[in-house]
Amino acid sequence: MQKILSGLVAIGLVSFSVVIPARAEESLKSELDAKAKAAREKTPAEIRRIMEKALEDVRKTKIAEKAKKKGAAFPSRALKNLTGDSVDLSKQAAIKPVIVVFYRGGWCPYCMAQLKYWNGKIDEVKAKGAEFYAVTPEKTDEAKKTSEKNEWKFPVLVDEGSNLARDLGIVYPLPQDLIGVYRKFGIDLEKTNTSEQWELPISATYVVGTDGKIAYAHIDPDYKKRAEPSEVLKKVPAAASGKH
Repeated sequence: MQKILSGLVAIGLVSFSVVIPARAEESLKSELDAKAKAAREKTPAEIRRIMEKALEDVRKTKIAEKAKKKGAAFPSRALKNLTGDSVDLSKQAAIKPVIVVFYRGGWCPYCMAQLKYWNGKIDEVKAKGAEFYAVTPEKTDEAKKTSEKNEWKFPVLVDEGSNLARDLGIVYPLPQDLIGVYRKFGIDLEKTNTSEQWELPISATYVVGTDGKIAYAHIDPDYKKRAEPSEVLKKVPAAASGKH
């Protein structure tokens, strides 16, 4: 177990032993940059090569350029929350703007750092008249464990088969050599995810307006780069008015 954890830390697939406290003046970007730097320093050269090549290959597909962006209708699709109730984000947005963050899984330290920041801003989200949802391809039991462990104050939705992510154009398949790296360090998406396919959503954050259209989209193939919560929140008023 210790060998597995050490390896995961090295390639940036679990949090590091040195915890970087979140301070009011500190941005999410600064924390993610620190995590990425620590991971680079610990990652064996061959694993780093595999991961960097995989990222470059995803970029070459122009997945971010092809994905749905600002002005497009947010797809209508029923997802299940952690108690089994159906939630259609496009319908929720008709009531009030929704902020939607896709995360890869509880094993991803960058996802966890991002959602930790959002967890601390839920009162601000509600004060602006919006709702926040995290969406994951993981199975309900996996998502529930992660939510409870981190004491999240927001709902988590399970994207069965990554179908909503697919509708948005943000799903990509993992190459075989990267799958080998994941398996070596104990990550098996076939077991933890709702699909047996080795695929994940790229980093994506949306604000959906009351008109059902995407008012803001941050989409990046690099899982180490996430939308800054303070910048996302600035988009909520326009999303509420439908004038975005």
